[in-house]
Amino acid sequence: MRKILIVLCIFLLCGCSVKKEEVVEESAVPEETKKEEKPDIDLSFGSETIAYATITNILEAPKEYKGQQIKMLGTYKKVESEISDAVFHVCIVTDATACCTQGLEFHLLEDGEYPMDGRQIILQGTVDTYMDGNYEAAFLKDATYKIY
Repeated sequence: MRKILIVLCIFLLCGCSVKKEEVVEESAVPEETKKEEKPDIDLSFGSETIAYATITNILEAPKEYKGQQIKMLGTYKKVESEISDAVFHVCIVTDATACCTQGLEFHLLEDGEYPMDGRQIILQGTVDTYMDGNYEAAFLKDATYKIY
């Protein structure tokens, strides 16, 4: 009796630990999902604090992130320079307490329409840099977005 109980317990434990793989038919995957590159860093879900900290790190040390694909969730903001005719398109993230914000500039892959100010977007692009005086600024090039 004891051997049967032990074998039954082992069988149940082994049966519970087997993970079933979910099979998704290719036709069930949207076409736009197939084309989208998998990002190196995905900040589009999860902790707002981690997203805020990562964007801060990108802005402070852009060379370390240059060439990496970033995907993020944030709020779109069009910023017009007060000292020149420059216009910046920025995706803004906040920390968990919403007391601090960081914005990452982006340039669209194609000449397209930017969203309306204040819209939540999921943005994806490649980190690149440019010189702004003596400062090396980070931005996302070849960016695409979806309204969230």
